[in-house]
Amino acid sequence: MSIQVTECPQDTPTHLLITNVLYYHDNPNIITASYAATYSFTLTMKAELAVGNKIIAGPRTFGVTGTMTLNPNQVLVPGSDTVVREELQRDIVSLMYYWLLSCHP
Repeated sequence: MSIQVTECPQDTPTHLLITNVLYYHDNPNIITASYAATYSFTLTMKAELAVGNKIIAGPRTFGVTGTMTLNPNQVLVPGSDTVVREELQRDIVSLMYYWLLSCHP
């Protein structure tokens, strides 16, 4: 069995279509600069499994969340959430994997 990434799902007999990928975080209320701030991160996506033009599973929405706490002397800058993002990606891939296993007859 092999996996191939393609831009056109019609090129494959069986395909997993992933759409609506969203990654975002909240902006916590900072009452005072002497307290740590906790950011909540969320990754969501929708997936469906199809054979030809027939959808055999889904669409299914997956979502995972994680947190990161910053000390008062730390600032959330672009790229500082890399560890959280990678953890959420691993978690959502695991969810999709188990979903795909459950789809097998």
